[in-house]
Amino acid sequence: MDKIKIFYPCILDYGTTDYPLFLTDAILETGNEIHLFPIDINYENTIMRRLISRIPFISKKIENFFIELKLKKSIRSIKPDIILTGGIHLSKSFIKVIKSDFKCKTGLIMGYSELLIPERSNVMSDFDFIVTIDSYLIPIIKGERYHRVKDVYWRFPAADLVEHSKIHGTQFQCSRYKSDIVFIGGFSKNRLEILKEISKYFNLKIWGSKKWKETELDHCYNDEPIYGLKKTLVYSNAKIIINIADNEKHVNAVNERVPEGLLCNTFVLSCYTEDLSRMDLIPNESIGIFSDKTDVVEKIKYFLDNPYLMKSITKKGNEIIKQKFTYTNLASYLISKFQNMEEN
Repeated sequence: MDKIKIFYPCILDYGTTDYPLFLTDAILETGNEIHLFPIDINYENTIMRRLISRIPFISKKIENFFIELKLKKSIRSIKPDIILTGGIHLSKSFIKVIKSDFKCKTGLIMGYSELLIPERSNVMSDFDFIVTIDSYLIPIIKGERYHRVKDVYWRFPAADLVEHSKIHGTQFQCSRYKSDIVFIGGFSKNRLEILKEISKYFNLKIWGSKKWKETELDHCYNDEPIYGLKKTLVYSNAKIIINIADNEKHVNAVNERVPEGLLCNTFVLSCYTEDLSRMDLIPNESIGIFSDKTDVVEKIKYFLDNPYLMKSITKKGNEIIKQKFTYTNLASYLISKFQNMEEN
């Protein structure tokens, strides 16, 4: 079968997530072609972007016009089979033009809250396919009643075999990043309530959104950007990684913290979501599970008192992630879906 050529414009924003980089590398390893186009590097740092941002009466539409101009130029040069977008807004007219003029399939990698953003939800049905991290959204997006999208795929959370491997680092790094409990992620009220309870009893460190600095947990917050090797060091030097779904954004979804932490051989304690079952992670057999802010404290105490049990659960979880939920697995899965679309 011929190689598939993919053009991937996205928001890289490596201060919070680096999955576009891992996914791009993994797709290249399949022997297919992918061109990463980070909007926040290729456009937002340009003189044009800085000039527009200083003129308050210039609308967002004008800014989008310049972004789409750059995208068209790249698409014309690359001639992709598939345009895969993530975290950026494309207008209805632009999607229509690139589908008709360049004869390529268009798809959206959907973040947690895309349905809540009008300019994204209004163009969703214009894409040929959608990739979503939350399986709960699949039947909603497909919904024939509203003429949505026929091809919707689950982007399961993944980890990188090279990047997410346990490292302790230097003595200085160990002391800097060592913690009983670590949380990495954005702010939400339900996360705050649970983390406040944890902080009463344990050495908690929080990494992520600067909004944590404005809360009662500012003493637990680390304001360094958290990505790449530093994230791996944080995972590796924690006793427990805590995963709390943001209940305003997540329904079934599992955050990348889960596979990344398990691949680093660190115990993960998570709230339960249905996509954990889709990942074959069994509560308290291959991942730790808590139910609420009272239970989380009891579970942490129990697991810290039983390190061999933590080690056994982590080992089983690690094996599942290695076998099924790496970026290599994700790339192969997506490429097979894209090839089927091309054939049909």
